[in-house]
Amino acid sequence: MPVPESPTASLTFAAVASTLRSAGCVFAEEEAQLLFAEASGPAQLADCVRRRAAGLPLEYILGWAEFAGRRIKVGPGVFVPRRRTELLVKEAASILNAAGVSASAVVLDLCCGSGAVVAIRSMPPEARLHESRLSLDGGTDGLDVHGRVAAAARKWLDPAGHVLIETSGQQAAGTASVLSAAGFAVRTARSEQLDGTVVVGTVVAGTEPR
Repeated sequence: MPVPESPTASLTFAAVASTLRSAGCVFAEEEAQLLFAEASGPAQLADCVRRRAAGLPLEYILGWAEFAGRRIKVGPGVFVPRRRTELLVKEAASILNAAGVSASAVVLDLCCGSGAVVAIRSMPPEARLHESRLSLDGGTDGLDVHGRVAAAARKWLDPAGHVLIETSGQQAAGTASVLSAAGFAVRTARSEQLDGTVVVGTVVAGTEPR
């Protein structure tokens, strides 16, 4: 009588990639490579594939997310950093370098998530079901948090301070309008490579919010 094949025996790279693709993972091959590299053995690999196919974010399964050349530790309930947010980091670093800011300068990382671009129901299940709603839901127009930050920022920024807000191509004009109304000079940075959009507001001396 033949011995039943172990469920883990069929976990070839092609099989794992096919399973992930069928579950809706757009980058199935890349995800399969990461799961094979991180799993300690066939049993753990099978469990990782099962959880990913069920919709758990890949980063929660791996325990880390790649961001700006580093591995950032993440777990359930933690907002997973997106690659597009690297544009905000680059813009902030550029401002600091141009100003010759010392190591003692204060940089505030406020609201680590980004406003939602769509109604929440249409977001991918891995974000909608597993990540904090507070970090995804920007209100009816996606600009609620932007407005609150812009209104309060002038009270705690230096006279030549800046506010950088990650937004989207669709929301950029609205974000810029919010910052402009709060008395900031505004410019918008866009990276097609990262699919990132950041609106930069700079305090204008002598101006008051409208």
